[in-house]
Amino acid sequence: TVLTRDFINDVAATNYLEASAYLTNTYATQPAGQDFGAQNNFRGLGGGFPTRNYFKHNDALDYYNVERVESARGPNALLFGDGIVGGIINTVTKQAKLGRRIVQTSLRADSEGSLRATADVNVPLGRNAAVRVNLLKDDDRNWVDTYFRNRIGATLAATYRPWKAGEFRIEAEAGDLKQNYVRQNFTDSLSLWNGVPFMSPL
Repeated sequence: TVLTRDFINDVAATNYLEASAYLTNTYATQPAGQDFGAQNNFRGLGGGFPTRNYFKHNDALDYYNVERVESARGPNALLFGDGIVGGIINTVTKQAKLGRRIVQTSLRADSEGSLRATADVNVPLGRNAAVRVNLLKDDDRNWVDTYFRNRIGATLAATYRPWKAGEFRIEAEAGDLKQNYVRQNFTDSLSLWNGVPFMSPL
């Protein structure tokens, strides 16, 4: 199953947990504190760690520099990643495109006070080379007053094609993430207490 860049923009997914809701037979389990503790269940089976360009990637991925999302389920999952029977999710990053100029910007806000801005610029350098820059500034908030997730990121990609059948690519990314981890689940341990501090013998 493949989610294209246009589809990712339409559903406003910013990471693989949000994108998982639109993949076939896939259920995302929420992280227990750190993002790399999350995974996806495929057809009721546990999945492997997410991958980036088919390499295991434990970092908290943001989709500002992602071109497409792929889900490999069942036997396909044995061909890529950790060889997990259930499946894996792979993200393919944006590459510098030859002969094409791209300038895209976006600004997103919500009622919780979040503000997200991205920029995507692809510049061809002659016929055989191109560079691409993706930028991110994201201040994420939710219904918990004390929650925040502030992230900035920058990705530089370059492509060089010295001959028709050969291509060299390079990619570099830098960023900073500041976040407080807030419990998203609450447990009621008082409602069933009968006021007795210990069990009475029968």
